[in-house]
Amino acid sequence: MRAAPFILFASILSLLSACVPVPRGEGLLDVRFMTTDELRDYSERVFRLHNSITTRLMMAPPADDKLSKSTRLRIEKAESRMYRACTSLNEIAEARASGREVELELENKVRKTVRSCAEATRRLESLLDTHDIGSDLLGSLEPQSRRA
Repeated sequence: MRAAPFILFASILSLLSACVPVPRGEGLLDVRFMTTDELRDYSERVFRLHNSITTRLMMAPPADDKLSKSTRLRIEKAESRMYRACTSLNEIAEARASGREVELELENKVRKTVRSCAEATRRLESLLDTHDIGSDLLGSLEPQSRRA
């Protein structure tokens, strides 16, 4: 239990520096400290990427004829993983969009899961890119500032 004093020290340090620990992996000590503004910006970027990949999937023409059954299954599993990993991020976005107050517990869930959401979204994006699914939609999904 040598990690307990370190975790306590890191938590106190983060409170004093106005930073929050954001998990990077499965380990207790695998965290990155971000200010609340950095975390908010990062979460927004992840949410936008997640939305663009979701839109890309919805708008892509059916690829049943050009993909093998195993490839379709890999994409479906990656999509399912992405949606599970991004559940709390979608919940907080929905709450804010509808003007509801966001509970501290939900904000804490987002802090803990935003990196896994980003990773799952990038994995699905990579699969879509590899199999050229919805790539013709890429230009229309990017924000105006990135297209210039």
